[in-house]
Amino acid sequence: MKKPCAVIDTSFWIHLVYLDIDNYLIKYFEIYFPNKVKSEILYLKHFDYFYKSADISIFEKLLQTNQLTIKDPKQLIDSSELQKNSGEHHLISLAKENNFGVFIDDGVPYDLCSKMNILRMNSIDFIIFLYIKREISKEKGLELMIKLSHKIKQRYIEEGIKYINNIKRWMFMVKEVKYDLEKTKSLRLSDSAMRNIKYISNLEEVKESDLIRKFINESIIKYKLKLAFKAYENKSVSIYGAANIAELSYKEFVDKMVENGIKTDFSSIGEDVNTFVKLTEKKR
Repeated sequence: MKKPCAVIDTSFWIHLVYLDIDNYLIKYFEIYFPNKVKSEILYLKHFDYFYKSADISIFEKLLQTNQLTIKDPKQLIDSSELQKNSGEHHLISLAKENNFGVFIDDGVPYDLCSKMNILRMNSIDFIIFLYIKREISKEKGLELMIKLSHKIKQRYIEEGIKYINNIKRWMFMVKEVKYDLEKTKSLRLSDSAMRNIKYISNLEEVKESDLIRKFINESIIKYKLKLAFKAYENKSVSIYGAANIAELSYKEFVDKMVENGIKTDFSSIGEDVNTFVKLTEKKR
């Protein structure tokens, strides 16, 4: 199975090495670094008499063994939200050109990726990813998040802890299941409901049975959408997870959120984690 591709930022790389979970990055992803980010990571090597860090040595080893790729964007995107010619500017440009994911811990570029429809994860997302993939326990995941205190936005840590405590694996590991359904059901309706069905049936010139099926299906759709909104607002699931509950595509669900006045938080932790989980599932 071809691994999904991701462009890695300096901060994300340093944090993963610090947490000793960088090996999972290689296991699940083809990783890329623009030369600008490579320079940032290797910069402190010039001061190795007082700065000795595993993030540099591991990076060099992976580079020597061809386990990472150095690649630059053909053209830098125009964005007022990015520092011009910065590492973030280069990696987001590269990701946009090649449809790669972005792994970054800096807040503004992280949020910008969502606005630009670029899949992204920060260190907290990656910990959640590893928990869903059953690489680490819930307790280990919470421990790793706490270790990032004062290294990443506290809000991300708090959201991550809440997310991992509320997560329900079945929402992200949905498999096709065949059911033996009894397709014929007897319903007892009130006189008022029957009068309305007969009236609408005549008005719309459709069969009463077709009309009843239509009403039932529409009610189920509305109910599942209501459940999805509630789960998202309680931060029990991401937008992607909520879209799964509603049985809608990501875009369709976001459109429904806008229609119903549901606030969309593009900086939400866990937003793209489930997509990466699916992308890294083994094909059978």
